Amino acid sequence: MVGDIGGSKSEFAIFSSDDPATPLDFRRYANSGFNSAEEVMEKYLSQCSHSPQTACLAVAGVVEAERAQMTNLDWHFDACALAARFSFAKVVLINDMTALASSLPLLDRNHQLMTLNSGSGKQGAVCGLVAPGTGLGEGLFVRLGQNSFFALGSEGGHGGFSPADKEQLELLQWLQQKVSPVSWEMVASGRGIPALFAYYTQHCGMAPSGRITRELAGGDDQTRIIIDGGVTGDRCPVCARVVELFLAIVGSEAGNLALKLNATGGIYLGGGILPRLVGRTSFAPLVTAFGAKGKMTELVARIPLYLILEKKAVLMGGANFVTGGQRG
Repeated sequence: MVGDIGGSKSEFAIFSSDDPATPLDFRRYANSGFNSAEEVMEKYLSQCSHSPQTACLAVAGVVEAERAQMTNLDWHFDACALAARFSFAKVVLINDMTALASSLPLLDRNHQLMTLNSGSGKQGAVCGLVAPGTGLGEGLFVRLGQNSFFALGSEGGHGGFSPADKEQLELLQWLQQKVSPVSWEMVASGRGIPALFAYYTQHCGMAPSGRITRELAGGDDQTRIIIDGGVTGDRCPVCARVVELFLAIVGSEAGNLALKLNATGGIYLGGGILPRLVGRTSFAPLVTAFGAKGKMTELVARIPLYLILEKKAVLMGGANFVTGGQRG
């Protein structure tokens, strides 16, 4: 059994030990309906017809040995306690970005990936990952051989936000009046979308459309409303600016990671937000910001940039982590 435990939802799937790419069962749950990870796991296992012996839980938070703490949800994990409660022979806890990185060998470039920058065509061993979802995940993947790899999630999304232009500098200075330090996650994730919207409306004095104002007043998911308002046919000018700025910031951090890792194997973009934008808006702001690296612009231009389209990539990666090559 593999679980993808995110800030807003949890997904579970069953895999056979010899096929980490094909789930035998899959279910998704909104975390708001549960008080703990144990509750949502119990719900899934009660509805699943399989009896898994091993569990791998990919957690959006800090994982240390056999314990984990989620970053944007007050849920705790203890591998030994979970194994005892649910009669698993083994429970493995990993960061969700470690799981996403572990999915890379399984993904079909023609169907499960979208190429945003083709790069030089020379595929290196080191890859980086940036995944805006509820929070901002980052990680790395290293090919060690034909059937082995090293995958590791990080907390890079909590590093300090560095503006790339005058508008982003004004955004940073405005946010610093409210919170300090300002992290990349605060401006490049689902949690950051409302902050960008507030910057334009409160600081810049831009007025959203009446439709968006009404929807935000009565809706719980402000991030979804703002994103949809920026990419639908009847676009709200403020929401459209938010989406454009969001893409530029994500692209800038993706380019930063490309340079830090010398990720000649490519940068892979994951998370739940970007795939929802495919066919609805241009990724040009992201791609432009990815490559705008001054003296290193030519270097970054040689690095491939991919968008992960496969919705079950984290689950597949978790299965590959416990059955596959060298792991981190």
